[in-house]
Amino acid sequence: MSLFAVIRRALFGPSSSPSSAPDTPVAAPPADTRGEPPASTSDTYLSEEEAAFYLVRDERGRLPVTVSGGWFLHDGTGKRVGPANRALTKAGVYSFNVRGDNYRDDEVTAADTRPGVVAALRREPENRHDKNAILVLGLDVDGGERMIGYVNKGLARSLARRLDGGDDLGARFMRGDPAGRRSQRVAVVVTDSGTMRNLFGR
Repeated sequence: MSLFAVIRRALFGPSSSPSSAPDTPVAAPPADTRGEPPASTSDTYLSEEEAAFYLVRDERGRLPVTVSGGWFLHDGTGKRVGPANRALTKAGVYSFNVRGDNYRDDEVTAADTRPGVVAALRREPENRHDKNAILVLGLDVDGGERMIGYVNKGLARSLARRLDGGDDLGARFMRGDPAGRRSQRVAVVVTDSGTMRNLFGR
């Protein structure tokens, strides 16, 4: 057996050769089976159809939405996503204008309700008006709790069950003002901790 044959046998086995070695298959990238995006109907807002197409979590679980200027914005198009959009609620992102804040003007004015500031949700199961009641609280400059208002009854029904069950839910102000100023209605977003960090970038 020639020296070349000995080396070839050692490298590729008794019946193999470099030219006959099988190629390693290369996996094809996953196909996007969603098809074409729906036609746009607005330059400002995502339609329900567009939101259902675009607002899909990636492989890391990230939702392509951020909060800016008191609005949800789609990362790809820059369009606003309405707070009641079904794609958001399906993804576990809820937002609402605080109810009853107009009766607590002093409390709301004293609290820091700037976008991104943490809000507290406190269940009130003994509330005589609504057993599902959820109180929204903020902090003033001294760290004292301030009563902002309540979650609306419709949303409180579903959130109360999740809060009582110990689900990973947090709240942050989505629209509001620094402590000492009151110029607009207060809005809050509620979701899990990972999504919340993505929404506000921290």
